[in-house]
Amino acid sequence: MTGHTRPALSPAMQAILFVASAGLWYFAIGDNYDWWAPWLAPLPLLVLATGSGVVVTAVATFAAVAAGLTNVFIHHGFAVESQNVLVYLGYGIDPVTYVGPIVAYAAAAAVIVVLARFAALRLRHPAALLAFPALWTGYEYIVFLARRGDAGFSLAYTQVEILPLVQIAAVTGPWGVVFLVMMVPAGLATAWLLRDRPRQAVACLVVPAACVLLAFVGGSLRLGDTAGERQAVVAVVAPPTDETILDATSAAAVEAAIQAYEAPLDALAGTGVELVVLPEKLAAIGPDLVDRAFSHFQSIADRNGLSVLAGFTETDTGGGAKNTARLFAPGTTSPVAYVKEYLIPGLEGRYTAGTAPLVMTDRSAPWGVTICHDMDFPAKWRGYSRQGVGLMAVPALDFDVDAWHHARVAILAGVSGGFAVARNGQWGMLTLSDDRGRVLAAKLTSHTETTAIQATVPVGRGNTLYARFGDWFAMLSLAAAILLIGAALMARREEEKARGKS
Repeated sequence: MTGHTRPALSPAMQAILFVASAGLWYFAIGDNYDWWAPWLAPLPLLVLATGSGVVVTAVATFAAVAAGLTNVFIHHGFAVESQNVLVYLGYGIDPVTYVGPIVAYAAAAAVIVVLARFAALRLRHPAALLAFPALWTGYEYIVFLARRGDAGFSLAYTQVEILPLVQIAAVTGPWGVVFLVMMVPAGLATAWLLRDRPRQAVACLVVPAACVLLAFVGGSLRLGDTAGERQAVVAVVAPPTDETILDATSAAAVEAAIQAYEAPLDALAGTGVELVVLPEKLAAIGPDLVDRAFSHFQSIADRNGLSVLAGFTETDTGGGAKNTARLFAPGTTSPVAYVKEYLIPGLEGRYTAGTAPLVMTDRSAPWGVTICHDMDFPAKWRGYSRQGVGLMAVPALDFDVDAWHHARVAILAGVSGGFAVARNGQWGMLTLSDDRGRVLAAKLTSHTETTAIQATVPVGRGNTLYARFGDWFAMLSLAAAILLIGAALMARREEEKARGKS
């Protein structure tokens, strides 16, 4: 069989493969994803690609991925408040703008599959199985760069529950997880293509299996490494609230908002809790209300012996605003502040971004502070990791339907950075997780009653290989994709020369 011929698939088989892939993509992407689906979703399309033309491959891939993305509408509807759960689709105020990003994502998938097809058919070698995972990882890295370093869209977060697998993120960041997941269907499809060459087909099966097995073994060893663990008792508390309370600036409204925290925090006295993480933007306070709000939480911290981290919208007389997190430590006179750095486009346009990290070193282990969307940006928490931060405290504010996804982003960040995470996702999920991604406590928040969790949290050591060396694996994947496509182009040129001589 020459490099440019292949067995053709019947239209019926093409249709079956298309439907199978569309169904699998439905469970693989969006917010309502299942961990197993990304391992399988590309496989029918990759098999279809090796037995179909370029046009059929491109159209089938585009349509299958776009069809899968309809899950965001079915699960979340067209409500404006659902906009930020479309983690693959960017941000938009008008729900109609969802269509553009869906088209872009599906088109990118089509290009990736077409290029992987080209590499497989031209090279006809087990090395070609690397093209698809390298292309997909490289694509995610390009999108990551285009989004100012926002990795919150990655397929890696679908695997957070598979603890041995995701430990590789401490070395590669999310990119190694994505590569391994995409490598499995690529290996199966390439083995199918090379089924008339048994040794090469077996190699296509063995290489991905060996890589995944190695990741699982290494991950299992890392999960068992608990030497030198330090611990902190942490609580996360979220009384019920709504937009009218968060946006209100009157003295009465602010008083009501901050009073809602008094009883839940007093109940933690004598429980051994060292740190309590409260939500993002729990009240909007201007210059006239700062003293009242701060004295209230400082009083709670002092009498209960708690360090209280609380999020505020702090406004000034000129109308400017900052999204802040204030740490009220027992016996202090002025709460230290962290200002959110990565603001959500459109929704937080009136806020001024911060630039400085906040690390508390006078603890059993260094604590770091970020706010909500900051955790989507590895550059932010990698800096904390390099400083040896072992616990990240994260006030946050979600959109209900994105609760588990945003929790997963923070959990995987903890694995990648080597720190535990205490995240308060008001209108979402409260989570306490360790530096290996084990969820120690989690609970969906309520709109009618106070939600709280508490756990003894093993504090991490930070300073992971990924924190130190950054996105090296993503760049390596992108380079590998370019080299493989280049090799395929050279193979085609050689074939054309051979045909010309004959």
